[in-house]
Amino acid sequence: MVRDPGRAVVADQPTTLTDSAPSAGVPAAASRLIALLVILSVLSTAFVTLAPAFVGAFTDVLGFTPELAGLTVSAQLAGSGLGVMIVLLGWRDAPPPVAVMAAVAAMAACDLGSAFVTSAHALIGLRAIAGVPAGIALAAVNAAVARTPGATRLFAVVTGAQMLFGAVGYLAWPLLLRNLGLGGTFAALGACALAILPLAPSYPAVKTVGAQPTAGAVTTGLSGGLLLGSLLTEYVANSAIWTYLDRIGIDANLASDTVAFALAASMGGGLAGSFAAMVLQSAARIRRALIAGLALLALGSALLLWSAHAPVYVGVVVVFTGAMMFVLPLYLSWLSTLPGGQRLAVIAGFLIYAGLALGPLVGSQVVAFAGYRPLIVGAALAFVAATGLAALARPLAATPTPNH
Repeated sequence: MVRDPGRAVVADQPTTLTDSAPSAGVPAAASRLIALLVILSVLSTAFVTLAPAFVGAFTDVLGFTPELAGLTVSAQLAGSGLGVMIVLLGWRDAPPPVAVMAAVAAMAACDLGSAFVTSAHALIGLRAIAGVPAGIALAAVNAAVARTPGATRLFAVVTGAQMLFGAVGYLAWPLLLRNLGLGGTFAALGACALAILPLAPSYPAVKTVGAQPTAGAVTTGLSGGLLLGSLLTEYVANSAIWTYLDRIGIDANLASDTVAFALAASMGGGLAGSFAAMVLQSAARIRRALIAGLALLALGSALLLWSAHAPVYVGVVVVFTGAMMFVLPLYLSWLSTLPGGQRLAVIAGFLIYAGLALGPLVGSQVVAFAGYRPLIVGAALAFVAATGLAALARPLAATPTPNH
């Protein structure tokens, strides 16, 4: 049994990687659960991770305008936000295993369907639908990790796996387009989703049966609200920049090979950022590191104004991605230490998708009317605001590790 400070929880099967009585089958069950969480996080965020490459392909292969390409990304992210909202309203904390299985199957169907769509408006609609199961899947991952002891490390492993996928994806992207085409690439993602269906039943079932008041609810509630506000602001800014990193480089007259190299190398930066977060366990250290990471994002995004210099562009893209993936597990880990941490982690998932949807939407309008430089300046100011909100939050006293 696992108890969340804000409610009683009844587990139908082991709900963390350490809750079961010792038996010969526990290591295998834990391994299956870890594999499911890691792979599910990768597949549910694959479209976002590779968003700059997809935006470039939509523009170059399908003939979309940059604005329509950005709106296609926003459509999926809006659907993902709806998926997380379904989890919050329908199951409060985490979806049941059958819902996770259905989400994986729906992700596969939408990716396979996208292989045959070339119309901008049809693809925007289909990717909006595809976002719903992706949001349910990522909410399931966040909820499961949040109720696991040592959540910081597992969050870092999950985000690190996304970066490893991105590194391979960007390096293989020209080969994929040349041999499979854009449709074949979508079909390959759908096939991967189908392949993990046998792992879906290993997702732990959890029932919430009531809510209990928690000590310090006002103080921790304020910190939780500040953190969630900071997270939303940060994600609006980082998604606006991330979606157009490819176009920012091209607009600065950099060679396409230089831009592709920078995006591939950035995945290494993301891996480094994710694993750097693994060493942080105390709430006070997490707070300081989060503030430093957000400040680095503000500086990195501002330096994109000098993207015409290839070494600057490559270095900034790598550092920017590293800082972006460094702060994510810190946000989620800090939220998981607060009362109601499991639910806060799911709410964070909704706000992440909301920010990811709003960023490209706002970014597409800024780019259309003013160009890329105002987009860069606006994002840098948003990162400064996110830093300020995080600095106002306080860690939960006497809770050095996630409290579940």
